[in-house]
Parts: sequence; structure tokens; C-alpha cells
Amino acid sequence: MSTQAIARDTQWPDFEHTKLKWVQEHAEELGTKYPNQWVCIVDGAVTAAGTCDEAHDEAQKHDWRRAVVMLVDTEGYIYHEAG
Repeated sequence: MSTQAIARDTQWPDFEHTKLKWVQEHAEELGTKYPNQWVCIVDGAVTAAGTCDEAHDEAQKHDWRRAVVMLVDTEGYIYHEAG
């Protein structure tokens, strides 16, 4: 199980690093539970899984600093949607 390169970038605020660190730590679990799905993660919990639109609709219900939308592909790789 692997994640797309998520390197520390000094331009990213700390809350982004916190969210992405959680994803890295839970990559195997996410790949097992949500293959080939978009997920919305809020405060360390998956709050929606399914289509891109479903994940984004869920993310819009939350403060953008707390939510992250990502794609988990069929191989279990996780892709962060940038900006």
C-alpha cells in the first residue's frame, strides 16, 4: 500500500500536513475499505465514500481546513486532489 508523494511543502499550512499525515498512516485501511472510490475525510474519519461529486458534496458541509477529498484507486494508491 502506498500514497502518492506527500512531501512537506513549506507553503502548505500545518492543518494540511495533519490531514495528509493521517491519510498516510491509514493508507492500507483506506485501500482495503474504499478501493476505486473518492473519499471525504473529516477530522480523521471517512464521512463519505463513492463518486467524486458525493465526496465533494460532503466536504462542502465542513470547514475546508478540516476536510480533505481523495481518490483511492483499485490498487489502493491514494491521490490527494490539489487545490
